[in-house]
Amino acid sequence: MLTLKVLGIVGLLSLIVAYSSIALSISISPWFSWVENALSDLGARSPSSPLFNAGLIVSSALALMFAMGLRRVYRGALGAAGTVLYALSAVSLFMIGFFPETAGVVHYYSSVAFFVLVALTLVTFGAYGLAYRPRSTKTGITVLILSALAVAIWLLPWKGVAIPELFSSLTISAWTVIASVRMLRARGQ
Repeated sequence: MLTLKVLGIVGLLSLIVAYSSIALSISISPWFSWVENALSDLGARSPSSPLFNAGLIVSSALALMFAMGLRRVYRGALGAAGTVLYALSAVSLFMIGFFPETAGVVHYYSSVAFFVLVALTLVTFGAYGLAYRPRSTKTGITVLILSALAVAIWLLPWKGVAIPELFSSLTISAWTVIASVRMLRARGQ
């Protein structure tokens, strides 16, 4: 069984893989526009599509491994619910990469599911912080604020959706860093 420290590193690695593949995909795609495109456009056009899609797939596999650590750290019903929601968001991320825009409607539903699950994951772990961790009230409130931001960004009018996609993904990434650091600080697990 992997230690919590290793799983904490895996959580951080999932973020590094995702954002590196996105950044590299953008760097080789002069046509990409933050205000007119979706990030998923990078997965549907050359030369970025293999790099973008593979990055999401690998990142989601790492995120599923990270979820094993979440379940060991976040106990009880809210911990289990949060872990399941996080794992489902990772599965949705996998599907975004496996079924790029060229796959049709399955890509759209996978993308919508990912961003909805991100917000629900954050709400659940924010509530967990308030309910089960009296010394973590600030963290619980911070995570609830992240969940509100993950939703609020979508309420603004956008021509393209790359900016809200990035912003929303950064909210779950911030929480992943918090949870990863917690795992890295765990003793003897």
